[in-house]
Amino acid sequence: MKRGERNKILFSAQPSLQRIRNYILDILGLFGVVYSVLSFNENPFFFSCVLAFLIAAILLSGYNKVLVFKAEIVFKVQHPIDFFSKEWRFVFEEIESINADLRLSKRRFILSEIVSVIFPVSSFWNTVTIKKKDGSIAIINTKVDKEGLEKALSEVGQLTNGKVPIIFL
Repeated sequence: MKRGERNKILFSAQPSLQRIRNYILDILGLFGVVYSVLSFNENPFFFSCVLAFLIAAILLSGYNKVLVFKAEIVFKVQHPIDFFSKEWRFVFEEIESINADLRLSKRRFILSEIVSVIFPVSSFWNTVTIKKKDGSIAIINTKVDKEGLEKALSEVGQLTNGKVPIIFL
């Protein structure tokens, strides 16, 4: 396999609504930062706390995505600054099976976002459990919607010629 072929993305899924929400919140956060900087002399302690909170919120806001390559699948939380991004890579040859509990469709994502504003502890996720041949198990919770994950995992099934059983719960 050529070097460039391994890094070529064959399929990508990400929740567009989550990305749009993050962009809107980032813009509002930037306005808050500008206002806090301009008003800093009025109450330095208060605006220092507000600035710290807004900057942390902007830096830590991210969105989930799943990428399928020729020989691996990657689950990623993408942040505006790559240093804060996190990813989980799974090479197809090392995977024994994949179980997917997909409850979060696009419609339920909107409901989840509304409910999580009112009740922050309640949140819906899609869960993908990957059992590796060495016996280890990885559990990935993601906000990528059901439709995107179904397509990504179906792509994995095709790329592995069915050698990696994929079970949708």
